[in-house]
Amino acid sequence: MLKTTKIISAIFFIWLCSLSYFIFKDSSATSLKKTVFIDNYKVFDEFGYKKKQDTLLFRIEEEVSIQLDSITKALNNVRNEISVNPKSGELLLKYNALKKEYSAARQEAENTIKSESTRLTNEVYKKLNGYIEEYGKIKSLDIILGSDGNGSVMYVDSAMNVTEDVINFINSKYSKS
Repeated sequence: MLKTTKIISAIFFIWLCSLSYFIFKDSSATSLKKTVFIDNYKVFDEFGYKKKQDTLLFRIEEEVSIQLDSITKALNNVRNEISVNPKSGELLLKYNALKKEYSAARQEAENTIKSESTRLTNEVYKKLNGYIEEYGKIKSLDIILGSDGNGSVMYVDSAMNVTEDVINFINSKYSKS
């Protein structure tokens, strides 16, 4: 009976050692993983390519605005003519036609700005994501978390914040491309 107890104790000890080994082995492998975080908004806003795309969008908005302004001026001119000659059917027809033209041009302008904004933003994200992935590989990172102010990252040690480093990296890569 004493021999059985010793054998059971030895088996239990070996099992406990094996279990401890696998537990500590897994936790040490996890501790080798390198995780950092970036402030998504700051990286996006300070990306040089985004600033270039913002300039392009501003130019598109200006062009659209100029087109709408010319129709608005024509509308105001016809409106002034109508105030001088309110019974002119020809002026009323011209005014109504210009109102329709303005409405259609405004709708087209809104659609153009929206689609261009989406296209330009998607181009920025595509380039930005590629640079961030490259940054992660160069720095041998396992995970780059993005903090967006919506509670996805509740706390992080400031030593893990590589936002400024990422901004410098992506802008350096962009300026070389």
